[in-house]
Amino acid sequence: MIKFNEQKRTDKLWVDEARNKVPVSNITPLEKKLEKMTASIAMKAGRINEMLIAFKRYVNDATEQAFDEYIKQYEGKRKAFKGNFTFFNFERTVKVCINTSCPIKFDEAILALAKNEFDDLLSDSISSSNEFVREMVMDAFESSGGNLDTKKVLGLRRYADRISDSRFTKAMELIDKAIRRPSSKKYFRVWVKNSNNEWQLINLDFAAIKEF
Repeated sequence: MIKFNEQKRTDKLWVDEARNKVPVSNITPLEKKLEKMTASIAMKAGRINEMLIAFKRYVNDATEQAFDEYIKQYEGKRKAFKGNFTFFNFERTVKVCINTSCPIKFDEAILALAKNEFDDLLSDSISSSNEFVREMVMDAFESSGGNLDTKKVLGLRRYADRISDSRFTKAMELIDKAIRRPSSKKYFRVWVKNSNNEWQLINLDFAAIKEF
């Protein structure tokens, strides 16, 4: 439940953002109208937010149940739901899609140790057959806005068995240890086929909603 102070025209004093108490006689008609409008919008937005939270819980529970039934029928044993899942109505005119995002983060202290191993390796004259490693490592650890490209760093692992140098192997081990998955997010999307037999998204993104 959202909470805020809606100031009334009947109040003798209104409080501004600096906590100054201003006589209501000094409040302009526009400020009074905006006070009422913003309060109304905030209250309605709060109620819609509560409905969306309840709906998200409902879809999550329904998805878990659908996943359980699917696994029970086709595989016979329960698995933890970690990835993506889509299920349909019998007519295949409604589909519910669930996408799970598990962003990878790195422990910066451990990753720095891996970088040290790479630096030590690249400071030597590596063989011409492994020269491609130099550019690949430098590219992977070139940050953009202070952030490393996760895919490029993890992409180095595919060459772990091709580079016969203990420092490269050690760096790969450190990268594996540096991986963190602090949180995961689920995204729910509901689609319905329209009269043209095309999938139409029921958009729950406030900014993307269009009026017809």
